[in-house]
Amino acid sequence: MHSSIVELDCQCRAVFLEIPPRGVVLLQAVIESYENLGVVRTVDPRQGVICIVTTKSGVTIVLEILDSLKDSVLWRFLSEVPADLEEDIIPGYKKRIKQLC
Repeated sequence: MHSSIVELDCQCRAVFLEIPPRGVVLLQAVIESYENLGVVRTVDPRQGVICIVTTKSGVTIVLEILDSLKDSVLWRFLSEVPADLEEDIIPGYKKRIKQLC
């Protein structure tokens, strides 16, 4: 698994990307057009850092979609995911989910 794909819990993964701000809306529309595949969260709009929160089984599909978009949306994996970003993707999420896994 790529270092920018982070395990949030036993079922959820976050795929961190850098993307030009003008491409965020298109990527979000494509990802969210697949029902229940994932949610696109903007982490840092100025730097173009986003993450796609998906299930562990959805990661493969997300990566296939990203590959298919490489000619129309310039994206790259975030080179290093700071530990504090993992905690802030969905506020309070980690605290609630630890009880379920």
